Amino acid sequence: MLHDVFKDIFDQALVDLSMRTLPELTPPDGNCEPVVTQALDELTKLSSPKSGDDLPTYTDPAVDLLYCQWYQAQQVNIAFSILHPAIATCSALLWPHSGRALHIVDFGCGALAVSFGLALAMASLDDRRHSISTVQITAVDHPSMLHVGQRLWECVSHQVDGDQRLVDLKAALSTIEHKWIPVHQGWPAEVRVPREAGDRVWLTAFHVAYERNSPATEDDLRVLSGTIRPDVGILTFPSGKRRLAGEISPFLTRAFEQHRLDATFQLSGTLPKITEWRRTLRAESPLPRGYKRHGGLLWQDVTWTEEEQLKQPSFMLHFKRRE
Repeated sequence: MLHDVFKDIFDQALVDLSMRTLPELTPPDGNCEPVVTQALDELTKLSSPKSGDDLPTYTDPAVDLLYCQWYQAQQVNIAFSILHPAIATCSALLWPHSGRALHIVDFGCGALAVSFGLALAMASLDDRRHSISTVQITAVDHPSMLHVGQRLWECVSHQVDGDQRLVDLKAALSTIEHKWIPVHQGWPAEVRVPREAGDRVWLTAFHVAYERNSPATEDDLRVLSGTIRPDVGILTFPSGKRRLAGEISPFLTRAFEQHRLDATFQLSGTLPKITEWRRTLRAESPLPRGYKRHGGLLWQDVTWTEEEQLKQPSFMLHFKRRE
């Protein structure tokens, strides 16, 4: 039941986020078409890159909002589907000692997929949640994406607070504390983890590395790994891009051992509320005739999975070798 209720409240939270944010981005004349069209143009770089295209910068609030509407449920599904079985089967390596803290540096956090996935996993594994004092997540991304993530966290928390069926999820959400670090020149120097005996430190990077940004991502991950000295490293990659791990992972050393785990996507189906909201947006602010540059954005169903992800989910889970 927990999964079904979570899917419904997350769907509604995406609608609440959109209704709150889009009016702030719309010009005084009320026409949001230029804003939406420009955002769609930017997002085409993810799925249909042209020669010389960079990745979306995620510094435009409209881009970040449309990205969150379309991809966030899938990213949460990836995070939950990896973390739930990992915590259940490898808790001695992943989890802090009883009463101690879990610290996570979530590099390229987006709209907080790792935070939501972890909260849902803790709610599903109640004994693990009770054994931990707090989860402190340092969320690193561009300022406008952090803003979208903060708002979505607030919208989900509001939905959970009013639902008596979600007592365990409410407790899990309240266990998580965030520190926000916007990406700017020299930002890695701001990342600090106050480790104490019995704590665990994770470094996560979910769908951050692409071929076009792998050199910069490799540099950032190595700096972070050297700074925070993580016990656990979790990286995920777009489908079929596992080979990127060999290029950018700081965990392919003798200090870490890789754990292989079969992760099955645990959330499925569509998100009918945000799907309908987006279709209404398209009807009220029609895009130029024939405008279909980005894989059905605004008119296809928003779903918890994509077929390509189901074919080949790519992730790496590493544990630091014990002395």
